[in-house]
Amino acid sequence: MPIPQIIDAIRLDCRAPTAARDIHVSSNKEQQLVTVTIGNTTRAIAHCKATVARPLPSNPSNGFLSFSCEITQMAAANVAVTDAHLQQIKSLEMHITKCLDKSIKRSHAIDTESLVIVPGEWVWNISCHVKVIDDDGNATDASLLAAISALLAFKRPDVTVNGDIVQVHPPSEKYPVPLTFHHLPIPATFALLTNENKEIIPVLDPSLSEEKSCAAIITLSTNIHRQIVSLSSFGACKFEEGVLAKCILIALNRAHPLTESIRQAALLD
Repeated sequence: MPIPQIIDAIRLDCRAPTAARDIHVSSNKEQQLVTVTIGNTTRAIAHCKATVARPLPSNPSNGFLSFSCEITQMAAANVAVTDAHLQQIKSLEMHITKCLDKSIKRSHAIDTESLVIVPGEWVWNISCHVKVIDDDGNATDASLLAAISALLAFKRPDVTVNGDIVQVHPPSEKYPVPLTFHHLPIPATFALLTNENKEIIPVLDPSLSEEKSCAAIITLSTNIHRQIVSLSSFGACKFEEGVLAKCILIALNRAHPLTESIRQAALLD
């Protein structure tokens, strides 16, 4: 069935297909939380923590970086809680966690070698947990931006090494140390909708109704160096190369302004 808002190139919320909602980044220093809001109705919070751990014997020169995602049942309060709905939530949590891992960890956005305390003995284990508390579409971008912002604002404790003894200092003794970034991956999520001519139309920053109507969702992460660092999909459909090329161009052009916004938010913090 054709999607009425796409036939006329205008969506139900009056946005053009390539228009995104406003993004707001805020932080709570006391709780060490970063909140990202897309529009007024999609919201994700992220929190990071650091623990000392033993490195992998096969990879003694790198610390750990891990991600997890949770979508609260209240994120879609107007949806009846059924087994099917709970399965959809679980699938989306897995998809977002995969996107976090691919766009940040596997793209080497953060220097994990700098997380080594004593080579082969002790490293930092940095974990980032994201919770989606409101979902009116595009929880993926909200989650990724929240995680990136939280990691950018996060500072691990400083340490002193004396022989085999590692002393972890509280902030009152030594200034915490920020993480070392190679680049900031910026996500752009598109819903692939079908118009009355059965053509695939990508729409940026999809609403919840668009996500439910689409054939598939793709998320591209790019950076200010105009590199594509990850591509993830949720669902499947056939489309021409030109559709993906259009999505890539939009994602690349979006990377610079969003990078600046995230850095400015971190400076204000």
